[in-house]
Amino acid sequence: MNYQDIQWIFSGIGVAIFAAIKITNIINPFSIITNSKEEILFSNNINKISNKIFLFFFTIIFLTIYFTVFSNIDLKEDSSNFLLKVFISWWSLGVMLVLLLFFNILIFSKKIREFIFKKIYFEMRYNKNRSLFYVIPMLLLLLLYFVIVSMMYGNSINLIIITIANNNKITSSTSLGQLYYLPLREILYIVSLSLLVALVYSLFLFPLLRLLKLISSSKLILNIHMNDGTIYKDKFILNNNLDGFLLVSDVPYKEAVDKQMLPRNNIKEIQSRTITTVFGYEAKKSDLILPKDFTDEEKRLYNNIKK
Repeated sequence: MNYQDIQWIFSGIGVAIFAAIKITNIINPFSIITNSKEEILFSNNINKISNKIFLFFFTIIFLTIYFTVFSNIDLKEDSSNFLLKVFISWWSLGVMLVLLLFFNILIFSKKIREFIFKKIYFEMRYNKNRSLFYVIPMLLLLLLYFVIVSMMYGNSINLIIITIANNNKITSSTSLGQLYYLPLREILYIVSLSLLVALVYSLFLFPLLRLLKLISSSKLILNIHMNDGTIYKDKFILNNNLDGFLLVSDVPYKEAVDKQMLPRNNIKEIQSRTITTVFGYEAKKSDLILPKDFTDEEKRLYNNIKK
C-alpha cells in the first residue's frame, strides 16, 4: 500500500464522516430510541422508515466490527483457534438450523405460539418460581442462537480475509493483521464480499428480532376527544395522516374490519397510555391474587398447572 493509496483512504474517510454528520443533521437514526412513543407515532412515515433503516445499518456495522475482531484468527502454528473450531463446525450449524426452525414455527404457527406463550404467561403470573423453568430456557435459546449466528458471521469474514491474503501470498500472525499488507483493490474486494455475508447475517437475525417482538412489545392506546364532544376510547392509530384523517381501529392491525377515519382538524385532544404485552398478554401489576379471585378459565388453567 503506497502513499497515494493511504491518502485516498483517509480522504475517503473524511468525506464519509462529513457526509454522515450532514445526514444525521437531517435524519437522526437514533430518534427511534431517544424520542418518546408519541413522537414516533405521529412522525411521518418517511422519517420512521428511514430511521429504522439507518438504525439497523449502524447496528450491523457495530456487530460486524465487534464479532470480526472478537473472532480474529491466530495464524501461528501452535494456535488451537478454539472459537473457530467450535463455531465453524457441523454441530454448530445443526444447532443453529434447529433453533431457526423452532423460532419460525413460533412465528408462523399461531396455535403453537399461543399454546406455549399461554403456558409461560400463566406460570409467570401465578407461579413465579416455576416460571423460571420456562422463561430462562427460552431466553437462553434466543441468546444461543444470536451467539452462534454472530460468531459464524465474524469467523466467515476472517476466513475471507485469510483466503484473499493467501492468494496474494501475504502472511501475518493474525487474520486481521493481513489487512495491513493487502493492496487497496483487495481490501475493497473483501468489503464487497463482507457486504454479501452481512446480508445473509441480517436475514438470519430477522426471525430473532421478530420473535423478541412477539415475546414483549409495547403499544400506545389513545383516547381521542373531538371538538363536538365525541370521545373515541381505546383506539390504535393505523395511519396518522391519511389525506388529513387519522385512521384508527380497536386493534393494532391494518387487517382490522372496524377501521374509522377521524378528521385531524376536528380533534381537540388526544390522551395516550402505553400497554405492554408479555408473551402475547397484557402485562398487569403484580398484585396479590388469590385462587378465589380467579376467573373460570384461570381456575381451569391453574388446576392444570398444579397437576
